[in-house]
Amino acid sequence: MSTDNALIKSFFSKMHINDFENIFKKIDNLINSQNSDLWLIGGQIRDYYFNYPSDDIDLATDCDINLIYNSLTNNQLFDSNMQYFSKFHTLSIKGKINKFDIAQLRNESFKNNSIVPIINFDKSILNDLRRRDFTINTLAINLNNIHKPELIDPYNGLKDIRNKVLRVLHPNSYINDPTRIFRAARYSARYNLSISNKEIYLINLGIDKIHLLTKQQVDKEIKLINNEKNSMESYALLKEWGYR
Repeated sequence: MSTDNALIKSFFSKMHINDFENIFKKIDNLINSQNSDLWLIGGQIRDYYFNYPSDDIDLATDCDINLIYNSLTNNQLFDSNMQYFSKFHTLSIKGKINKFDIAQLRNESFKNNSIVPIINFDKSILNDLRRRDFTINTLAINLNNIHKPELIDPYNGLKDIRNKVLRVLHPNSYINDPTRIFRAARYSARYNLSISNKEIYLINLGIDKIHLLTKQQVDKEIKLINNEKNSMESYALLKEWGYR
């Protein structure tokens, strides 16, 4: 069995049967009915290769998320467990065990040193992966082709996972989105990743932009760090990088 097939098998085996039947299959059927693709991306693929347990499922599609949301509303199963973020075309659905986060493929650009992205919805998985934070989160598999799965890895994320290296995709990454500094500390502590001097230099450039984040954004990142087993290691890294 190839690694890609093993990954897909692991993906379905870890999904709770109720969540598979009542949530995943409904989403998958909706997307298929629109002749669109559904991608498994980022977190669960990363955690598969790190052998790290995860019940959260990150999905991406070229289907209009608004259409999916409207199709699932007025359904008692979804109404109380579903959050729709219309501005970003993302949908979060909480199942019995699993949590599904579905995002519409997009590309992002930044203007005049703003940390608020200009969003354009897209049909290309490669363009969508280009906007992501770390190389270890840029892996994707098309779930509409599970009998012949192919791991999409445009930024050598699998190599960085195997070498346990944390690396952003471009030099302005931490400047464009300073929340990535908190995630860098969280992932580094969780997976025991090494961070190069070049990466630390880029982090230091972004530290000066943290004040542009809202209190809610910072509080969310701090809460995620506090939920980690190695939270003290994360805080030690943040302090080392100059965050107070």
